[in-house]
Amino acid sequence: MIIKALTIENFKGIREPVRIEFKPITLLFGPNSAGKSTIIQAIHYLREILERSNFNADSTTAGGNFIDLGGFRNFVHKRKLDLPIRFRIEMDLSDTDLPEYVSWPGYDESEQLSSLVSGVTLRSYSWNQNSVVNTAWVGITVAWSNFFQKPQLIEYETGINGHLFARISASDDGRRVRISHINFKHPSFPATGFDVGTGPQSSIELLYDLVINEAVVKKGDELELGLEHLRSALPKWNSSLEFNETCIVDPMIKTGEESNKKYVLEMQAMLSQFMVGPGELLRDALCNFRYIGPLRKIPSRGYVPMKSPVENRWADGMAAWDRLYAREQAFTNRVSSWLLGAKKLDSGYSLKMRTYRELDSDNSIAINLVAGSMIDDDDASKIYSEIPDKCELQLIESRNGMPVALQDIGVGISQMIPVVVAALDDKAEFIMIEQPELHVHPRLQVNLGDLFISQIQDTPEANQFFLIETHSEHLLLRLLRRIRETSGKDLEPEFSPLTPEQLCIMHVEQTFDGLKLRQLYVSSEGDSLGEWPNGFFDERTTEIY
Repeated sequence: MIIKALTIENFKGIREPVRIEFKPITLLFGPNSAGKSTIIQAIHYLREILERSNFNADSTTAGGNFIDLGGFRNFVHKRKLDLPIRFRIEMDLSDTDLPEYVSWPGYDESEQLSSLVSGVTLRSYSWNQNSVVNTAWVGITVAWSNFFQKPQLIEYETGINGHLFARISASDDGRRVRISHINFKHPSFPATGFDVGTGPQSSIELLYDLVINEAVVKKGDELELGLEHLRSALPKWNSSLEFNETCIVDPMIKTGEESNKKYVLEMQAMLSQFMVGPGELLRDALCNFRYIGPLRKIPSRGYVPMKSPVENRWADGMAAWDRLYAREQAFTNRVSSWLLGAKKLDSGYSLKMRTYRELDSDNSIAINLVAGSMIDDDDASKIYSEIPDKCELQLIESRNGMPVALQDIGVGISQMIPVVVAALDDKAEFIMIEQPELHVHPRLQVNLGDLFISQIQDTPEANQFFLIETHSEHLLLRLLRRIRETSGKDLEPEFSPLTPEQLCIMHVEQTFDGLKLRQLYVSSEGDSLGEWPNGFFDERTTEIY
């Protein structure tokens, strides 16, 4: 889980910046039409930006029929085209390395460059600084371009270990894309151990002194360090930044020995690692999310699964059935165990994959069977092997062992199974679910809490994190109970533990100034810390008393 927090500004109902902190289980509560889905839609839009450079998104890669953003004019706050949409995404990189961008032949990772540049000896400098990176953030600004009459990504910036590192800016027409700011005093860069002028300098200051032409400095820290091959401020992934040649002043670097040219390439690699790298990791993380929409379809009788995976089929739940029909018996057994287990969902149903072959009425085996005639074993085996096998997923009712079709039972089970499949499928780490409780009995809503808790554990089989938009008081009560039992050390061994640090509860509400988010805190005893807003348990208390 590298994504830790998201800040949103000027997107749909959000005017002033709002920040949501992600924990392994993050719940979005709030009244109808308060804006809970806005958070989920913002994540879909971010993926469109980073994966497809789609700044004017309507439909999305993963949203299916549930996410229709309608384009920039529709989702910018109050449809004011003069407002820029801004996002900032914070990431934990303590267990993740930034990508490396090397563009010179014969690069040896263990090589330490020592060369003479403008009369200065560079001793044992290694450009790769992964060892000093613990956190990063990516900032993105999308604004309306009057030149193109469509949105343009005008700013992209990165921060490392809590400090702004650098910013890329683009003009309205996309013709002038440049690094407009570099934090030359960033603490992540170690001193090189030699003097230039008044004392030791960081490697990035050497870039400023030796590589960047003084003419590109506009005023203060603002730069005009031109970048090639970009038409917006969004970098090209899997690629080093390329400086405009006019930015390199030292003729010894520009035309001199190969070792001096390599110094410039090392500077490019270092800048690219800290600027391109965080965005590329964020893109990869967002490409690995899974979205389950609020209404899941029921497969038809005689359902034929898709052979090729289509990501947006998760939105209406159909990809979950495709996953089950893939005939991975171990996975089907795992889903079935959760559906049936007394200490799990306890739904009263298990799953079974029935396989069979169909004989046409004019098939020789069928003709001989009807006529009561004998058929040679070898002929029968050959004919039978040529008939394709089919499969049918059945629900087995635990009370009597009878197989039933999904179409013949209540809708709640069919709504719940895609949620269960998505949660148990280890092919995605980040899972967003809208209303997992829809049409589901309160007892099953409660038990879904244990499913989510089981999947956030730090094990090879369970390392997901969940963003859940819900109205379910029952789900929340189970999570609070498990926190209380974990703290009190009276949790039954069949259940997974939960701590307050693993749960984030966000309350969303509309105010006169736009959408507001409020984080609700929980004690280790599973009680609320501070006053919670109306809507939490009030209706139950009112009805009882």
